[in-house]
Amino acid sequence: MGKRTPLYSAHAKAAHMGEFAGFELPIWYEGIVQEVLNTRRDASIFDVSHMGRFLIEGPESASLLDWVTTARISDLGLRQGKYSLLCNEWGGVLEDAIVFRVGEESFILVGNASRREFDLEWLISRGSRFEASVKDLSDSSLMLALQGPKAQERLQRVCSEDLSKIRRFRGEWARILGEEAFLTRTGYTGEDGFEATFFCLEGAERIWEGLLGVGFKPAGLGARDVLRIEAGLPLYSKELNESVTPIDAGLFFAVSMEKGEFIGKGALGEALREGGRRKFLVGIRMEEGGVPREGYPLFLDGERIGEVTSGTFSPSLGAGIGLGYISKQLEPERAVSVGVRGVLKACRIARIPFYKPKALGAGASTQQ
Repeated sequence: MGKRTPLYSAHAKAAHMGEFAGFELPIWYEGIVQEVLNTRRDASIFDVSHMGRFLIEGPESASLLDWVTTARISDLGLRQGKYSLLCNEWGGVLEDAIVFRVGEESFILVGNASRREFDLEWLISRGSRFEASVKDLSDSSLMLALQGPKAQERLQRVCSEDLSKIRRFRGEWARILGEEAFLTRTGYTGEDGFEATFFCLEGAERIWEGLLGVGFKPAGLGARDVLRIEAGLPLYSKELNESVTPIDAGLFFAVSMEKGEFIGKGALGEALREGGRRKFLVGIRMEEGGVPREGYPLFLDGERIGEVTSGTFSPSLGAGIGLGYISKQLEPERAVSVGVRGVLKACRIARIPFYKPKALGAGASTQQ
């Protein structure tokens, strides 16, 4: 039996359940396609309590985070967040995360479910020389993602704060259905929306039911994965791992080479001097039937140039799409082919994100 979130009982009554990162989680409710389209057109609610949440606090908490992440965390204002990466000494990506300053000397780092144990050990071991503490809040809190063009309208009915005043990557303490939460304008779907973390588990099912009551529809991990691929967002263990640098992944915007020393800075500087990217993360869009699945090879004029890391059928676009790494820099619309069970099928290099909501634009949502 896998781990369970505080909402397991509610999910088990209504969803098709499956395993992810050691958790028993809802994969779909009404169906993946319906849940993707509802998120694009209206608003969906996702239980993301399986993700890692860590409180870092103390006089040198900002210095610790400046050392272990690639972004300049010490510059964050109160209740401001930033997407960042954790790298090893050779510049390989160990984790991607969002960090929020929740107090003058306190921060919350939200990372991937599959990296929870690693994140905790890394933060403690690499931060031991700093006057700061690290506490794992993952099992003692509830985290919900409220995503879609109507998320603000629906959430506002049960929220104490004026949501129109919360900008992207900003947060606010708020009462939702009477329960206190740290609410941020972030997400992993490419849509506008919010993520709410409740630090008391009492009433978790009441909160879930209350949000369904104002019109949010439940969505599972299947839809969440399709949505993040449509948005061109990487997932750790797929597009990101220790063999990939932020330069390779097109995530160098999350690296501050101007700040002081941080783990991996020297290696990244050397990589830049040697030309930067060793491989290129690209979008793939099928020109004929089929879906480019993980591990499928990519070819240019008969030469293998890479492989797919994530793939799906996109309900929003009505086509098979994927993300993958290739060894050559190719312009969007360049014709390539993908090996689908031994048969070469036509596809093209595509700009990512594949799907750009009118309310946001490219690159507006990350991670998470």
